[in-house]
Amino acid sequence: MSPTIVNAGVIAAYFSLMVAIGWWGRRKAKGSADFLLAGRSLGPVLYCSTMGALVIGGGSTVGGVGYGYQHGLAGMWMVVAIGFGAAGVSLLLAGKIRALRIYTIAEMLKLRYGVEEAGWSGLVMTAHVFLVSVTSTVAYATVFHALLGLDHTRSTLLGGAVVVLYCVLGGMWAISLTDLVQFAMKTAAIFLLLLPAALAASHGLAGAQEKFHGQAFDPFAVGWRQILTFFVLYTVGSLVSQDLWQRAATARSASVARWAGAVSGLYCVAYGVAVALIGAAGALLRPELRPGQVYAELAVSLLPPVLGALVLAGAMAAMMSTASGSILAAATVARRDVVPLLAALLGRSEPHREKPGEDEPGRSEVRLDRAYVLAFGLANVFVACFIDNVLAALSVGYAIVVSALIVPVFGGFLWSRATGAGALAAMGAGSAGAVFELLRTGDPEAITPVYLGLACSAVVFVATSLATAPTPAQVRARWAARLRSDLRAEQAEA
Repeated sequence: MSPTIVNAGVIAAYFSLMVAIGWWGRRKAKGSADFLLAGRSLGPVLYCSTMGALVIGGGSTVGGVGYGYQHGLAGMWMVVAIGFGAAGVSLLLAGKIRALRIYTIAEMLKLRYGVEEAGWSGLVMTAHVFLVSVTSTVAYATVFHALLGLDHTRSTLLGGAVVVLYCVLGGMWAISLTDLVQFAMKTAAIFLLLLPAALAASHGLAGAQEKFHGQAFDPFAVGWRQILTFFVLYTVGSLVSQDLWQRAATARSASVARWAGAVSGLYCVAYGVAVALIGAAGALLRPELRPGQVYAELAVSLLPPVLGALVLAGAMAAMMSTASGSILAAATVARRDVVPLLAALLGRSEPHREKPGEDEPGRSEVRLDRAYVLAFGLANVFVACFIDNVLAALSVGYAIVVSALIVPVFGGFLWSRATGAGALAAMGAGSAGAVFELLRTGDPEAITPVYLGLACSAVVFVATSLATAPTPAQVRARWAARLRSDLRAEQAEA
């Protein structure tokens, strides 16, 4: 039996399972809270797997192996930093997100500061998570090419059709359950198949010290500056990532989010070590490769056809998890933040204009949510068909999101004197600082725009808040009442 037929069989079985799960999830989605947040009812196993599947995407899998190929064990830090970000959202913010009963970061800002203009932050967030979905779609299209020999457009259409279908059918319920399968697939691919095969073929990484000039197993060989950059990029950035906030809101309790989130973070650390060691083995076995080729080449050369196909499907599963979560996140922000704000500016109102955090029942709301997901899913597939590299735009979007939102979000939680004017000014100053530095350096992947943006945001936030009237008492009272519900829930759990 030819490898192409084997690969096609593996892909067909995987796709059939994904669509079946989406159809099952369709019955669970009876309101927006069900469709967008899985009813806020995920237990520890589902929460841990869906959080781990979201953050361990193609960059962590294929890119993590590539970093290990270049740097040995020290190549683990990108994935480790991502894991810390997932754990940070779960440990620090998930309880508050649940208590506030919000769907988006912009809703948190409107609730805390009482300013509808905070909805403008949704524009940048929508663009950012949409670009994440596009990059993931482009990435899994390359896996289809390796498995089935399809060209870029047909690979994108095939994979995109499945992702969009199960997202539209079941929303977060379908995504959470498919994530469980995808989490199991990538775990088996890395820990049970590719890592043992790579270590065996390289005789336990014999000769690695010579290959990496005595630093093969030095976790700090890349230098503290590079490690800090990873943590600023991926840990701090995760704290204001809509897709992670949305997953955090799916937990059935604050304690589930905290402990299952911490486990997912530890899993990411182990995953980072594993892919780095696989990459180091690749440097010994196939020194002529480019870093991005190592994962697929090792899967094909070290394993029998069926197992090799499963390992490549594991990488595809990692990418599809990220793509589906990002499509849902973009649709959620657009529907709940961006469109209402634009409608208000045009003097129009939506048929249903909910207050931040309300859980609206009814199939009509789910139909509207599905329409947004379908629109963004189709747009994602269309863009991915014609663009094979949006990393520069993604880096720019990331720098602006982090620079604009970190200070107003955490300032809102930690400083009672923070005001809406301060938050809006901080968002503007942070964005302007990041854009200025991006233009000055001309390097979309530079880290200095984030540093400058954060500094500008913090200074302007404090100065403007102190110079303006405090947040109205009724706004502060509503905010405090919502947060107190979190404390009461924790006491009930205890």
